[in-house]
Parts: sequence; C-alpha cells; structure tokens
Amino acid sequence: MTEKTINTWEHLELAPSISQCLKSWSLTDPMLITVTNMGAILRVTRVDGSFAVLKCLSDIGQREESLAASTLRAFSGNGAVEVYEASETALLMEHCAGGQLDTFAAETGAGDAAALPIIGEVVRALHRNQGDPPDALPTLEQRCAVLTEVASLAADVETRGLFKRAEEISQALLSSTSDALLLHGDLHHGNILQTNRGGRPTWVCIDPQGVWGDRAYDVSNIFGNPIGQPDLFLDRDRPLHLAQFFSKELDLCQSRILKWGFVHANISAAWALQDGDDPRHRLQLARHILNVL
Repeated sequence: MTEKTINTWEHLELAPSISQCLKSWSLTDPMLITVTNMGAILRVTRVDGSFAVLKCLSDIGQREESLAASTLRAFSGNGAVEVYEASETALLMEHCAGGQLDTFAAETGAGDAAALPIIGEVVRALHRNQGDPPDALPTLEQRCAVLTEVASLAADVETRGLFKRAEEISQALLSSTSDALLLHGDLHHGNILQTNRGGRPTWVCIDPQGVWGDRAYDVSNIFGNPIGQPDLFLDRDRPLHLAQFFSKELDLCQSRILKWGFVHANISAAWALQDGDDPRHRLQLARHILNVL
C-alpha cells in the first residue's frame, strides 16, 4: 500500500473513532495509508517510537471482519501479523513495510516460483501452535451452503451442473475431514505482507476471515490468484502444478487440494452471483480444475 503524505483522515466519517483510538492507545503522528469500504488504515507511532498500523472499521468492516482480531490472536504471530490492541471498531497491528506478495512476485519476474514457497511458509506457520479459536467460528460446512442457496441464480444448465458437482464433492470432503483446525479463510497474495522481525524479513498474513475446517482448504484461494493476473490463474496447467507443490510443501493430499480448489472456485462464483458481479473467470477456473480431478 502506498502511504499518503497528508493527514486527510480528519475529514473522514471515521475521524471521531480514529481520534479516540489515538488517545486511548497513546498513538501519535497518524499518517493515512488508504481508505476502503471496510474502513481507514493509518500508520501511527507508539510510545516506544515504533510504527504500527491502526485500522478503524466502518460499519461494513465491523460486520465483515468481526472475527479478524480474535483469529489473528489465535495465530499468535505465527505466520500472521501481530495484534497489539483491539476493540469492536479498531485494530492496532504490527507495521509491515516490506510490501505485498503479489507485488514482490511481479517485480522479481518469477511469478509462482517466487510466491509459492512464501505462501507455503505462511500456511505452515498458521497451522501450527494455534491458540484457542474464536467463539462462534463459522465452519466450512456453513460456507459451502452457498452452493445450494445460489444455484437458482445461475443462468445456464452448465453452471448449475458445476455448482451441483461442487456441492457433491464438498460433502464428501467434509465427511472425510480428519484434521480440522482454525483456517485463515481468505488467504491470497494480496493478504500476505513482508515485515521485519529481529532484523530478518518475514512474511505474514493479514485480514483473516476465520473458519474452522480441513487445512487443505486454506490454499484453495491461491488457484484464483493473483486476482489481477487472469492469464496466470486461468492457465490450464497451473491447477495441477499448485496441487503438486502444496501437497509436497505442506504434507497434504494432492487430490483434496484440487477438490477444495474446485469447490472454492464455485463458492467464489456463487458469491459473485449474489453480489451481481461477473462469475465467468471463477467458473472457467472451476472447469480447468475439474479437468484434472
């Protein structure tokens, strides 16, 4: 994210909330980084002189990211950004100045060769030494329910058939899950940032959605990312390559990785239909994965 050099946050609707956080958590020198529909993100300075990131949530952000702080705290900094303070409306987190993984992979020109080992490292850290999961944590079973709920919105028989196949595969996966744990739930290149810990560059994730389920699901979103590079994620040969890599890297069943990738591509398409967006890329990805199942 590119930092803005002017403190335009004073004119935001969230300004009172930001001011309260600055006072309550003894923060100074607020610098606006970005504003989204989820809220405002600022770089701030803590009492010890170190930088931190303050995220003040909008009403939408409070609904969509209600489990973010408790999920991050359950990860305890293992593969995830550290949380210093949290309330219902704001998070104070570790400052990650090293940039996003998608930018890093693009700048190196290495693409997957640069990104996949880092993603594997982050997932491996997330899935070990977890603390207690958040209360009222949603499950993968609940997430998969959208495949049935949205089937009627599909405009053609083929799409409804894909949703039906995804529903069948998801039920088989859910009934055979033996290693359920706390998942990030929305892991992709844009949610992995580089920070500095003990003088060493370290990659960590941000913005978890928090879901309970099969650990193979946590790499399913990688099949459709980086989101701005459809030529890459719609490459017909990539799904099998990803499954082979993560199977070896994370000691996961290659078939389960592919199947969850197919299910998630359909879930993502179903969400797009719900939101009135174009699901074609996600459906095309689902077909590519289905071809190698």
